[in-house]
Amino acid sequence: MFEKTAAIVTGSVYDGPMDSTSPALTDILSYDYLAWVSDDGSFERALDIHDITIVSQSDRVVEADVQGTADEPYRVTLTAYGDIVLPTCTCPVEWNWCKHAIAVGLALSPEDGNAGEGPWGLDCAAVEERFFDQAPREMLVQVLRNYPEESAGNPHPLITPAVLTVGTPQEVAALMRMAMKNLAETARHRVVTIKKSKSTYGYTDDLMDIRDDFEGTIETLNSLEEAGRGRYLLPVIEKLIESLLPLCEPEMRIGGFVHVLSKALALHLRHCQGVDAGSTHLVTWLAHTMTSINEYLPFFDFTPYSLLTEKKDLLAAAEAAKARGDDQLHAHFCLLTGDDAPLITYLTGENTLLLVRYFADHDRLDEARAVIRDAWDPVS
Repeated sequence: MFEKTAAIVTGSVYDGPMDSTSPALTDILSYDYLAWVSDDGSFERALDIHDITIVSQSDRVVEADVQGTADEPYRVTLTAYGDIVLPTCTCPVEWNWCKHAIAVGLALSPEDGNAGEGPWGLDCAAVEERFFDQAPREMLVQVLRNYPEESAGNPHPLITPAVLTVGTPQEVAALMRMAMKNLAETARHRVVTIKKSKSTYGYTDDLMDIRDDFEGTIETLNSLEEAGRGRYLLPVIEKLIESLLPLCEPEMRIGGFVHVLSKALALHLRHCQGVDAGSTHLVTWLAHTMTSINEYLPFFDFTPYSLLTEKKDLLAAAEAAKARGDDQLHAHFCLLTGDDAPLITYLTGENTLLLVRYFADHDRLDEARAVIRDAWDPVS
């Protein structure tokens, strides 16, 4: 999920048509958006980069040369897909939004009109004043009782309960983006540390704490959805899933994150069923995540997404996967269009157990029995 090649779109991930309502690249990019998507301090380092030359620019694709530490400039490409921007860069950094990509995005972004209001554009003072005016007395008493001593130096220590209680959907989304970014960075650094040490020994408590934080975040997001205040939470939910996938790798299994991933996916589907996420965005997201999700949840059912996407987009994604030789992704996209033949062919050669399960789940018991009989045949 963190490999740079995962961000390459044209001719690799999705070659389908854009939705007619898809915004232009410069309509998506903003100071807050780039701070949100940045990895490992790349945003802060990007602020010092100014040697940028725009090579070509259209509504949805920009190419730029960025002079870095090498003799030759790095080539950055930013592509708008649905309501997200996908970057590539020729530098050797292994995450998608490197400092060069962020720097190009900042150069294209409008001036940040909310920079003086507070973190992520929140007008903290106004939200807290609204909280004191509207929150029930019992809640105010409870919040003040639980006021942590370490918050004494924080100019807006009540912003979290204030936003979660009286914030607008936009303010809720801004707060949750900030919280999710912090959690994602904590989780990523822990994954890197454990992989370097080649053991989870001594990190069990840390992993349990991170798992509890993810589960708490999912519980909060579910509550916001149920309260009708989650309209703008899709980027947060998808960041949540992206951050959970590395934690499901075998080295981290002691943390029990696969079960948490299944909860996050249920939340994503429920959100998309209530809010139009756009066919192009969902197909692009599926192209990026389906294979990784299947690795840890091989029986996960993606078919409900077929009702939320357009068939032409699914067919285009299936053809793109086939052209790349990605039989698994091609099979799953074909299944979303109602054609299960590629999936059966793929599972026949790759995973007999999953094939039996697929037939059994679809009441095709004779075919399931035939697969089992063939598996028991010594010459099979």
